[in-house]
Amino acid sequence: MRVVIVEAGEGYTTKLGEIFCGLTGDEQGMVEQAQVAVAECGFRVMPNDEAGCCEFQTTCDGNSYIAITVYPR
Repeated sequence: MRVVIVEAGEGYTTKLGEIFCGLTGDEQGMVEQAQVAVAECGFRVMPNDEAGCCEFQTTCDGNSYIAITVYPR
């Protein structure tokens, strides 16, 4: 599964990159696994309850990915 890492700062968001992970389970479980994988890459994950947007996404062409927001470094 493609996991897109997005930095969210004061008034901006920036795509920092992406990683590919073997994730299993339902959508929520995969989001949680993706958050752990991004944190293991050295990022500080911004959870949804702190204004983050970590969620499963499906594009109009049917491709899926998980977006994980992180704090600025």
